[in-house]
Amino acid sequence: MQGLVYADLTRQRLTKTSGGSSFQFPELVAGDEIRMGLRLTESIDGQATEVDRTVVGLKASLGFVDQRPTAGTFDLNLSGALMTDVPFDVTSATASPPAGYTVEDVPGGFIISKDDGGSATVSAENVDLDPISFVEIREFQQNGDYKYEVRLVQAPLASTSSFLSIVPPAPSIESIQVGGTDSGSGAAWNEIQALNLDPTFRGTYQLRRGYRKTSLLSIEDGIEEISAAINATLGVEGESFVVTNPSNNVAHIEFAGDAGGVAQDLLEVEVFSAPPGDPTFVLDLNKHDVFAALRGANEIKPQFEIELVLADENGGAEDFTVTVCRQEVKVIDEINKESNTTAQNVDWLREPSGLRYQPYGAGQIITGSQHYVATFGGSGSSYALNHNLGTQDVHVSVRNNVSGDVLEGADYSVTIDGDNSLTIDTASAPSTNGLAAVITSAGPTSAFQAHNHAIAEVTGLQTILDDLGLRLQVIEGLVPTGAISTSIANATGEIAKWKLPEIFEVYPKRGSALEAKKVSDIKPEDLPRKGARLLPAVFDAAPTYVSAIPGSPVAGTVYCNSNVSDEITLPGYGGIRSRNVKPLGKFAWDGKGFYEVENAFDCGLHEFYAEEVVSNGTGDAVLNWAAEKPQLGENAVGMIKLTDLETEVPELADGWYPFKSDANGDSATLVAGSNITAATTSLSGYETVKVLGANQLSDISEAFISGGGTTMNFTSASAETPTVGMDEFFAVFPEITSIGLPAGAYKVFRSGSNNGTFILISSGLTDGGFTFDGVAMEHPGTIQTYDTVNSGEINRFYPVDFKRELFKVHVNDKQFKLDSILSLDFSLEMAAFLADTDVQWGILLQTGQMINDLKDTGNAGEGRELAGIRWNKPSLDQVVHLSDVVSTHNFGLKVYRSSSNVITCSSVEYGQEYGGAQAPTDANFVVRGLLHRFDIGELNGDEPTGLVAYSGLAVDSDTGGEAVITA
Repeated sequence: MQGLVYADLTRQRLTKTSGGSSFQFPELVAGDEIRMGLRLTESIDGQATEVDRTVVGLKASLGFVDQRPTAGTFDLNLSGALMTDVPFDVTSATASPPAGYTVEDVPGGFIISKDDGGSATVSAENVDLDPISFVEIREFQQNGDYKYEVRLVQAPLASTSSFLSIVPPAPSIESIQVGGTDSGSGAAWNEIQALNLDPTFRGTYQLRRGYRKTSLLSIEDGIEEISAAINATLGVEGESFVVTNPSNNVAHIEFAGDAGGVAQDLLEVEVFSAPPGDPTFVLDLNKHDVFAALRGANEIKPQFEIELVLADENGGAEDFTVTVCRQEVKVIDEINKESNTTAQNVDWLREPSGLRYQPYGAGQIITGSQHYVATFGGSGSSYALNHNLGTQDVHVSVRNNVSGDVLEGADYSVTIDGDNSLTIDTASAPSTNGLAAVITSAGPTSAFQAHNHAIAEVTGLQTILDDLGLRLQVIEGLVPTGAISTSIANATGEIAKWKLPEIFEVYPKRGSALEAKKVSDIKPEDLPRKGARLLPAVFDAAPTYVSAIPGSPVAGTVYCNSNVSDEITLPGYGGIRSRNVKPLGKFAWDGKGFYEVENAFDCGLHEFYAEEVVSNGTGDAVLNWAAEKPQLGENAVGMIKLTDLETEVPELADGWYPFKSDANGDSATLVAGSNITAATTSLSGYETVKVLGANQLSDISEAFISGGGTTMNFTSASAETPTVGMDEFFAVFPEITSIGLPAGAYKVFRSGSNNGTFILISSGLTDGGFTFDGVAMEHPGTIQTYDTVNSGEINRFYPVDFKRELFKVHVNDKQFKLDSILSLDFSLEMAAFLADTDVQWGILLQTGQMINDLKDTGNAGEGRELAGIRWNKPSLDQVVHLSDVVSTHNFGLKVYRSSSNVITCSSVEYGQEYGGAQAPTDANFVVRGLLHRFDIGELNGDEPTGLVAYSGLAVDSDTGGEAVITA
């Protein structure tokens, strides 16, 4: 049950209303909670009146009055002499007191005294009574002799002394109808706002509109009083307000007159005076004692008692106690028991194993003093204790639970297993509950709350602000342009928006620009008589390293600048500008001139520079990065492309290798394919290393070695079976010493049709079967590995002169909120004019992740620098063929962020959405559009010429050209 009742301090009873009839409890159901708030009243001149009293203590109990236990025994200690196994129904006839003591019967118990009338120390021990009961011992003197009354009383079935002062909800304002006017018909509708008044609220409040405020109102005021107060103060000349009462405790305020037909800011409610909160307690009936009392009975009728401890309202030092409720209630058994519910999720603090466990009980820990006490012993010498203190900073002491001796350090050892558990190993096996441990933490866990102050807490501040606000309104009225501020439009669901730029280019072309603004407006008479030089792509060509322009270049060959720091300048020709090629940059020769080329696959890679190569002793290579260059990222797993390392390290030929970076991200271990020298190899200058990667975890359940030690099968026991969407991939394994498998990356492929079994290419393994529970295996699940790329793609190079970045949109996690969608749409008009060969151009959309800030050069501490971008593989990659017939191409992306922070992506191609595209890995990312993959057809020795043109990104008002985030 839950409710707010009145506690009459004068008549000591609960009432339904102030001075109303007595409150009667409904039938209470075992297993429920009683949530009750008390509002205090007192009779003053015969009239019940609400009063404010400081409640310093509250106790609510449900139980039987002076009820005896029905079974069990206890021990009675009489100054060291024990009466053991005293029965629950002991009488003078059945008691066996020590010599010199006498027992006499009294109703509900017995009195024990010394024969000589002297005093004694009397205490109860080993109490094992059913139901749970107290052994009450009262000392008194009679005719000068000391006597001790022993009385057995059942404990309450449920009890609590915890309470909170709950303040009733304050009045609030909400919008019911936003005012507005239809621009076409001129029809208008007025703003309507609702004033919600909780019936339990006490005190006074004011309504505010800007710096204007009403007179004080209370819960007793009706719509007439509210209307009069609003119309008197909140409006300006020509405005009026209509107040109605559509339902209980709600007043609708309609803005009329000059205030009608437009959206209005919400009125504000300020509580001017509020009483203290109502003391509220929760009594839990989901207790063993309640269910035990219902054994064999469908209902019981215990007493419900509420006791308050109040501070002296006259300022006295003494508190006083008053019982405001003592009445019989009916408690019935529940039907929906825990055994009827669905299966529970078991969240093990420890996984099951062969250790002996000391179970955790809420009664064994005292939260306030941050320590845990447990007894243990009885089997073996290793015991796991779950203390739930939430820290590894603990102190442990162990004592003998029989003799009380404190054990020394040599008698036991402690192992910290985690924040909530530890293991105690003893030198010898203790007896059952023979040892007791006290686990104490360094201190309670503290949380610092925001230090905020309400305006009402600063004396006079609200008055000062109101005066300044009214003066500011006068100043605004004197400004010639009218009001300085404008009202904020209602949210439409649009969070962020980017307008893509309008672009237009004809290339290669010299001279004045065309009068046309887009491709479809180009007139043939405006074009030159002949086009300029078009450049071909170069396929299946491994780079040839040179330090200067070759004297006898070969067409179809890709050259790489092998200089450490010097650039190579390529002269311009045929309408193509001259260009400087950076170290490790690529260029080609087409029979007429040189031009820079680039691998389109590099668009999805990030470039690093290796400073040295070190062998890890197992044949794997470790690359260390140059200190002032961007770092790789912590514990990254994926594919790495090596370029131009074979000069210094012959074993590391150009190619792709699986890798895993270290915990700091400044080095990476990769499988080289053959042993390298154990010594450190310093490289001449910085060599290019490009990587792309992610990782996923799976659990290995068992392994079998067969086939002469060349293959290993493993089957996942969990739902996290590798699902990489391909039959072959690279996996990074931890070291498994029992089968001779060193840590590293290995080629893995699927075995037959069994989705849970894979084969690992390895070496040095021993035949046999092995079981591994919980061994982590990391493998790339979403990266662009060598197996997902056409092998010829690695050595395909496209002319950089025809590469264009169309746009770049930066998105942050504040814009891309949970449950939001990024929609990017654009359109391109494209054509090839005067071309005497076939022409193709590629359209790519890529997302990239923001990486750590670039490091300061020399760690000089220049401050925060621009963050780098690590580009993912393209989310959209479409090649189009061009002719002198203008074609329109519509593309886009949709990126979704779910309420559970899962980010997915779809490409949009010619109006059709295709799921499964490469998605950003987090909500801070960049989207860019590229023109790339330019190529021309064979021309049998003639010089290919022509002009290519594109325009966009919004061709007309009906096409895209924007990126929008909506919720």
